[in-house]
Amino acid sequence: MTTTTGAAPGRAGGPTRGRARGRSRGRLLVALLVVLFVAVPVVAGLLGTRSSGRALDPDNPAPDGGRALAALLAQGGVPVQRVGTAAAASTALGDAGADGATLVVTDPQLLAPALLTDLVGRSAAVVLLGASPSALEATGTGLRLARDASSQQATETTETTETAVRAAAARPASSQDDAPGDDPVPARCDDPAAAAAGTVADEEAVEGADAFDPSGGLLAAAQDGARTTTCFDGLFGSGTAPGGARVSVLPQPALVSNELLDEAGDAALGLRAAGSQPRVVWLVASFLDTAPDTAPSPAQLLPGWLVPLVVQLLLAAVAAVVWRARRFGALVVEPLPVVVRSVETVRGRAALYRASRDPAAAGGALRAALRWRLQQRLGLPPGTAASVLAAGTAHALRTTGPAAAPRRWDAAAVERLLTGAPPSDDAALAALLRDVDALEAALASPAPAPPAPAARTPQTPEDLP
Repeated sequence: MTTTTGAAPGRAGGPTRGRARGRSRGRLLVALLVVLFVAVPVVAGLLGTRSSGRALDPDNPAPDGGRALAALLAQGGVPVQRVGTAAAASTALGDAGADGATLVVTDPQLLAPALLTDLVGRSAAVVLLGASPSALEATGTGLRLARDASSQQATETTETTETAVRAAAARPASSQDDAPGDDPVPARCDDPAAAAAGTVADEEAVEGADAFDPSGGLLAAAQDGARTTTCFDGLFGSGTAPGGARVSVLPQPALVSNELLDEAGDAALGLRAAGSQPRVVWLVASFLDTAPDTAPSPAQLLPGWLVPLVVQLLLAAVAAVVWRARRFGALVVEPLPVVVRSVETVRGRAALYRASRDPAAAGGALRAALRWRLQQRLGLPPGTAASVLAAGTAHALRTTGPAAAPRRWDAAAVERLLTGAPPSDDAALAALLRDVDALEAALASPAPAPPAPAARTPQTPEDLP
């Protein structure tokens, strides 16, 4: 009698399934490494072509950038070539040949005077977005900053941004006549670019711009006045370099930034100053050009492919660690022993306000929150003046609120609630809170429905006269 013995019972396909899972994991890792080796150089190349984010950079779309002016020049048939070093600018100017090119320099104070003098000599026209004594001297035009001439006007125009902000904050919020940009500055000169612009944004608008340079100032003409011209009360100046190049200087380059280019004649000034030649070479200066013939740093001597290669090796090492490292089990879900209600944070903050005994700070928080909610309800942007917000609230109450609301909450009452004196004690704070609640309740209450028209009784022929 023959007895057939079978294999011991067990989990079907256990070893085979484990080997299949291992092969699948290996293929996935290989595919991941291939994707990394292909994607890293592409990403590195894309990052290398991004804008530096510097002020007045022609590729920078931020408010302090210069992309708007570069786009206007390109639309007018004047191509703009961005360069990052003085050597690249010199090469681009040489490629222009006899046609000539305009050199636009941001932060010229970062360039060594010898480098700037050489670039001015190679250019048909030059526009300096910013000014410093050394940069102006390097152009050879005779232009100078007014503060170097010890004038009182320079002292007034070199106020810091903090002083300008405090002066603006001291004005009434309802004043609309002193808004920045309402008083453009006329040219008062015969420079062609300035005459085409007519006016530019006033100094207050320049000081409030993101590209404002607190270390800048206003220009003053040369003592002989033969080769230089100053316009717009020193916000623009021009002169002729010894080599014949026309040099235009904006000591406050915020005039041609994306934020202020649409103010007054700022766009016309930038186009006429930078678009006088067939092409523009836009140099975004850096500290690498602080001295001529400087020996390259060790980082500059490294080949460009080294950094992407190191990144690839690091990613491969991380992938190997993830692949071969010890794996932990699945996360265990454990209920929290304590449930914290959201209202606890509100109560905690209220307790902090009460402990600090600062009703003025609490009142300011109430008014700020009320202002934000009114702006959301009325569809107004942040930073809307209190007078405008009060007028809009009063109008909303007249049109959609209850009948008694317009009599209590007119525009003056709402503005007093938004900008009144801070509460000095708990009673004043409680009164402020009641007023805030009353105003919001009036806004939330629907207007009373108009009375329904009386039903008309149909007339019979007998009722007619």
